[in-house]
Amino acid sequence: MLYNLLSNAYKFTPENGEVRLEIEKVGDNTRITVSDNGIGIAPDELEKVFGRFYQVSGAQRLYKGGAGVGLNLTRSIVELHHGNIHAEKNPLGAGTRFVVMLPLGREQISDEDILQDDVTTYQTAVPMDVSPIVPEELTPDQKKPTPKTKIRVLLVDDDVEIRKFVAEELAADFHVIQCSNGQEALDSILKKVPDIVVSDVAMPVMDGIKLCERIRGNININYLPIILLTARSSDEDRMAGLRNGADAYIPKPFSIDMLKTRILNLVENRRVLRNTYSGKQIHNDKLTEVKVDSLDDKLMDRIMRALDANISNPDLTIEMLASEIGISRVHLHRKLKELTNQTTSDFIRNTRLTQAAKILSEGKCSIAEVAAQVGFESQSNFSTAFKKLFGVTPRDYMNQSKEQQD
Repeated sequence: MLYNLLSNAYKFTPENGEVRLEIEKVGDNTRITVSDNGIGIAPDELEKVFGRFYQVSGAQRLYKGGAGVGLNLTRSIVELHHGNIHAEKNPLGAGTRFVVMLPLGREQISDEDILQDDVTTYQTAVPMDVSPIVPEELTPDQKKPTPKTKIRVLLVDDDVEIRKFVAEELAADFHVIQCSNGQEALDSILKKVPDIVVSDVAMPVMDGIKLCERIRGNININYLPIILLTARSSDEDRMAGLRNGADAYIPKPFSIDMLKTRILNLVENRRVLRNTYSGKQIHNDKLTEVKVDSLDDKLMDRIMRALDANISNPDLTIEMLASEIGISRVHLHRKLKELTNQTTSDFIRNTRLTQAAKILSEGKCSIAEVAAQVGFESQSNFSTAFKKLFGVTPRDYMNQSKEQQD
C-alpha cells in the first residue's frame, strides 16, 4: 500500500520536488499521509483517481517507472484492513495529499482473515526443496489455455502492470503480443503483422498517435485496425486519434468485455472489406468473368506504365510524371490520394522500393546496383527508405529471400 502511494507521488512530482510521508496516532486509528508538491489533481477528479485504469486528465506523465498497480488496488488493500483512504489538495501548497486511516488493534478483523503461522514450518530438521512463489518457467501442465480464436492482438502500453493485466484478460480469446512503446510496436509489426493493434496514447519514445500515423503512412500495413486506449477523453483528444487513423477510441476505465467485442468486430469488418475488394465473396466459378476497365483503372495503368519507363531516373519529378500522363499535377495528386491513399511523392517512392524488393529477392544484383536501377543516387538514402517501408535493411531482405528459396 505504502509503496504504491509513494510510487504514485514520485511519478507526478518534478525533479527537485518534495514527497512527504507522515504517520501518527489519532485516537484509536493510525493516520498515514503521503503528500507531494507535484502537478496536483483537479477537485472533480480526487475520487475518480481510485478507479481502475484512471489517469488524471491533461497530466504529462514523468516516466520514472514505479509499481504501476494503481490507486484502485491501494484502496482495496486499505478496505481489507477496515480502513479508508481519500485524496485532497495538499494543504501546504501545490500538489496532492493522500490520507489513510487504519484502526489500531485486531478486534475488527475476524480470525478467518488472519494467516496463522505454522511453527513446524520453521523447525523442519530435514532441508526441503521449496518451489518459488512465481515459477520462472511454466511447466507443460501449467501452459496457458489455447485462445478461442486465431486473432493476433498487438497490445502496446508502457505501464507494465496494466499491460500484463489486459493481456491476461484477452489471452483466453486472442493471441497477445506485448510491446512497451510505439517504436517497439512498429518494429514488431514490420517483422510479423498482427490482426489488430490495441495501444495506449501517452508513451515514451513513440506515443500512440504517432504510431497511428506511421501505420497509416506505410502501404504494407495501412489496412490494420487500430484501437486507442486512453484516459484523455475530451473531444479534442478523440478527434486527434481519429484524424490520425484510429478506428476506435476507448477512454479509461473501460470494460474488458467491451474491448473484446470491439476487437472482434473490427477484425471481422476488415476481413469482409478485404474479401470484398479481392472478390473472394463470390464462389460461383461457373460465371464467365466480364472485365470492364473503369476510367480509374485506365488512369492507374497509364501512371504505372509511365513510372515503369522512368523508374531508374533519379530526376523524375511529379510535374514530369503528370506531363507524361497528360493531366495536371493537382489532378494527379487528387486521384492518387483517392485511389491509393498516398501522396504522389509517396506513391513514386513506394513504387521504386517495391520494385527494389522484387529485384533483391532474385539475388542477382548488388545493393548499389539495385538502388541505381530504381532511381536512388544515394545508397544510404535507399537503405533508410527501404527499412522504413519493409522493416529490414536491403541486405537482410536479400538474405531472408535467399533462405526462403533454399
